[in-house]
Amino acid sequence: MDGAQRPSGPLPKTSRTATPVAPITPHCCAYVTTTSDTANNSGDAESDSSEQSSATSTTTSTTTSTTAASSQPQRLYWDPILDGVDVKYDFAREVVAEVKKKLRGKTNHAQASRMQSYMKNRVQSLGVRSPEVLAITRPLIKSADPSEMIEAGFVLLNDMFIEMRSAGAIFLSKYVKLLNPRRDLERIRLALVECLHDWASCDTVASKVVFYMLKDNTECVDIVSRWRTDPCVWVKRCCCVSFVKLARFGKHNFTILKICEKCVKEEFRFVQLGVGWLLRELSLADTQCVLDFIGTHRQQMSKEGIRYAVEKMKEKHRVAVIAGRIPKLHSKKKPDKTSKAKTKAKKKSHLRTKRKHHSSSSSESSSSSESSSSSSSESSSVSSDSDSSE
Repeated sequence: MDGAQRPSGPLPKTSRTATPVAPITPHCCAYVTTTSDTANNSGDAESDSSEQSSATSTTTSTTTSTTAASSQPQRLYWDPILDGVDVKYDFAREVVAEVKKKLRGKTNHAQASRMQSYMKNRVQSLGVRSPEVLAITRPLIKSADPSEMIEAGFVLLNDMFIEMRSAGAIFLSKYVKLLNPRRDLERIRLALVECLHDWASCDTVASKVVFYMLKDNTECVDIVSRWRTDPCVWVKRCCCVSFVKLARFGKHNFTILKICEKCVKEEFRFVQLGVGWLLRELSLADTQCVLDFIGTHRQQMSKEGIRYAVEKMKEKHRVAVIAGRIPKLHSKKKPDKTSKAKTKAKKKSHLRTKRKHHSSSSSESSSSSESSSSSSSESSSVSSDSDSSE
């Protein structure tokens, strides 16, 4: 594998259809086997094989390779760090090792126990707070190659500790514009299937990585929207949360409604809350649309999900929905183009009549002034004649 080239483009078809491994399996932690350990193991194998005959060594090596291949956990995607393909990814191994060393050095057992009880023991924690994780990862981002940090981010994302996953999401969010839509979104989906089985890790990846990938990329929108049909509940949760920041601006409303229609059929609590969260932000852009959706799918939505969905509505609408009534909003009808043209014509005609009236009144006033001036002149002439006669 040392001389192999890094494949480019989308994942091979066989790797996508492989059977998933058992959940919460920290298979990506295999980077711990360093190059020196690999060299020692290979040296021991060569010394053992030299003591045996050529035929026996051939049979033994074949059996050993078969056993080793079957004992390794089956992975669903190609990972250069796990396969040890290219020498340039040695720095990514160093980054991962340094992050793990620093995070383990700041372990707080009391905080870790509180975190694990809060998360219902679905995750393992070191008790390191988010600002400390950010302080550890920030210096490494500035002094690393983007490709190295992306690979290190995916390795940390698949770790068993929630702080390692947060560090991996920070690395990926820094270089989100360099991620490949098809390959890297598939790697994120597989991480959700295999080990990201808690709402904190799922929402971190959705809000910090996936959202920024689909923000201005229609290809990513199409790929992530298809996650609504995935059998994994955490993939569906990530699909909902990724569109939350877009829903409040009224973007991709049709796609968002399709996601909600499919995910609302899932009874899993965190999927229901993801649908409610998504509808809550959509209500800021189109309240009537959300009210109609709740009226249609009320039987499938949980009470908690409905409370999430109406949280940002007006109080009278919120009370009505919780009581079981769906109010109808009186929206102002937008005038069409023909009505706009008619109103413009009416205004123009009104202005014309006003101008005509103004011109006629001015002409009448001028004529009246002329008549008054002529009468005054006549009276003055009459008076002058009378004076002369006297």
